[in-house]
Amino acid sequence: MLRSLGSNGGLDVVAVFLFQRFNIGIGKVYLLFNTILYSFSLYHTSLDLIVASLIMVFVTSVVLEQTLSLFSQRKVVFIVSNMSEEISQEILDTMHQSATFLKGFGAFSKKDKNVLMTVVNNVQLKRLEEITFKHDASALFIVENTFSVIGSSFSRRKLY
Repeated sequence: MLRSLGSNGGLDVVAVFLFQRFNIGIGKVYLLFNTILYSFSLYHTSLDLIVASLIMVFVTSVVLEQTLSLFSQRKVVFIVSNMSEEISQEILDTMHQSATFLKGFGAFSKKDKNVLMTVVNNVQLKRLEEITFKHDASALFIVENTFSVIGSSFSRRKLY
């Protein structure tokens, strides 16, 4: 529900609003709200129960933040190869995924090279690796985690 920025009502509405407006994590909103709530309960509830509850809320909010971030995680892949045109064509044909050529210049070879850049999800990563090394066993395959990919065939920019 939260992944699609939907809401069950209650605190979810506030958390999603704060996330959309100010990019405050949903788990952080839960933690802050519950910390304030438990601090008001200090006079009526034992300290042990409040500390245990705060620990539970902290763990829950961290797990929630990590879980939500996994759904939007992507991998930026840079492929340095002499066979980059063939690799890009197979990416287009078999994975139906786009790629971009970046101009590179080899420091050792002193030759121009095309560096292929593409963005894939975790499932597509292994297939991309297989395509790359099938065409060029000596290719350089660099993978970086990214969490925000907006535009093109990925998520649309949200207007508030």
